[in-house]
Amino acid sequence: MMNLPKIVLHEHIEGSVTPKLALVLAEKYGVSLSVGFLYEEGEYDAVDFPNVRYQYDESDFGEFIRTYDVVADLIREPDDYNLAAKDYLLRNSQKGRINSDQRKIKSLTIFYEINGGE
Repeated sequence: MMNLPKIVLHEHIEGSVTPKLALVLAEKYGVSLSVGFLYEEGEYDAVDFPNVRYQYDESDFGEFIRTYDVVADLIREPDDYNLAAKDYLLRNSQKGRINSDQRKIKSLTIFYEINGGE
């Protein structure tokens, strides 16, 4: 069982945006993320969190939602979804994950290709 691939049952693309991508989008729109929104380098395990790490109390659902909302607000144009979809699909494929929601993946892939994806 340990060798079986992990299956992604459901994913919100906005919720899959890594901190690195959030930084790219924030810079694109001139948005300043609040101090402490992300952990500083050295404050987290870079092996476990290669794309930086959001800083919030993971036991507090309200803090999670506030973080989610800040990140989701950074996705403003079709190209932003394009970037998020590409990043999401690449990260999952690199880890050998299987996406069970094939309709969503097909839609994201088509959306990505229509919008000039590579």
